[in-house]
Amino acid sequence: MKKATTVLIALAAVGLVAQSQVKPQLSDKKGRFAVWYDEFSTEFSDKNTIDFEFTGSPVHGYSRDQNLEFSARTMIGKLLRITDPKTKVSSLQLSKGTLSGGAVLTIADLNGNITFKSAKSTIEDDGETATVAVPGLFSTVNTTNVEIGTRTLTLTASGGTFKLKSLAKKDKNPLLSFEMSGPVMIKSDEGLANGKKTLYTITGQKLTMRAEGTDKILNISGNVHISGDDSGAESGNFLADMDVNQATIILDENNKIKKISSKGSPGTGTLREKKDGS
Repeated sequence: MKKATTVLIALAAVGLVAQSQVKPQLSDKKGRFAVWYDEFSTEFSDKNTIDFEFTGSPVHGYSRDQNLEFSARTMIGKLLRITDPKTKVSSLQLSKGTLSGGAVLTIADLNGNITFKSAKSTIEDDGETATVAVPGLFSTVNTTNVEIGTRTLTLTASGGTFKLKSLAKKDKNPLLSFEMSGPVMIKSDEGLANGKKTLYTITGQKLTMRAEGTDKILNISGNVHISGDDSGAESGNFLADMDVNQATIILDENNKIKKISSKGSPGTGTLREKKDGS
């Protein structure tokens, strides 16, 4: 009975409440963090740190201060209590998390969002940078709002690690770098009023990216195939088929191809005309 009382006191200290199935089972006083689950276990290593394990069908929740939503069958990790120096009101933020079983992470930015889907993933945010690691097959979709609609960049691979700006620092281009092992595929689609159009598809065996200003510098190697298809897209596009051993591709802030440099022996390429003959 003493142990149960201690846990209740510790929960009250950070403003956590057990609520009905409609409301989150766990939340902070500010409503900035919430999670729904079936079972949970917590350990309080100090007054500002909570080690947790949630299971559910699925576990799901959000951290508003980190622009993050999450879902999985199990989630193990660490929460930090952050106290506002002015109001003295505390909120919770996710410091580390390992998600297993239908893991989904969605990170919002000023232009759209990035969603990671996999069997298992880990996320860590130290306040300066955030890391998402995916050890197995996964897909990542980066949705960007553009003037004529939306543009999605879909990445699929057998494993990858992504570096982002801290999740609390919401801006237009949160991705700093990533490494992906293959086979890998990059596909860009544009959603217009008259339907969805594919802009380009890129496949290979290994892919890395680094941010340079608002551009993304992609380096892809291993049986690289690049295929661009205008398909009536209003923004114009790379119109060619290319097979090389290595390629460096520069994407702008809206994930449109700006430049391609290739290496390969032999390398092949076919330039295609637009459908209107121009």
